[in-house]
Amino acid sequence: PVVAIGAGAFDPNKEGNDTASIEEIVLNENITAIGAKAFGYMPSLRTVSLPQTVSSVGDYAFTSTPKLTEIYFAADAGREG
Repeated sequence: PVVAIGAGAFDPNKEGNDTASIEEIVLNENITAIGAKAFGYMPSLRTVSLPQTVSSVGDYAFTSTPKLTEIYFAADAGREG
């Protein structure tokens, strides 16, 4: 299974990436790391949902996403604090 989103993975400026129209991203429970600028430069991205398994987010992971207004972090019901 995929456990990490690489640096610049969804950059619509990269050849072959057709990600400019994506508005929502929901990551599954296997994901533990998000690379630098992984979701950068996505002009339509509005919402991102991250699972509790994500323990590392790279620099500028969501840079230049002007419509991004919501990032949801999954609650960890088993933790006390």
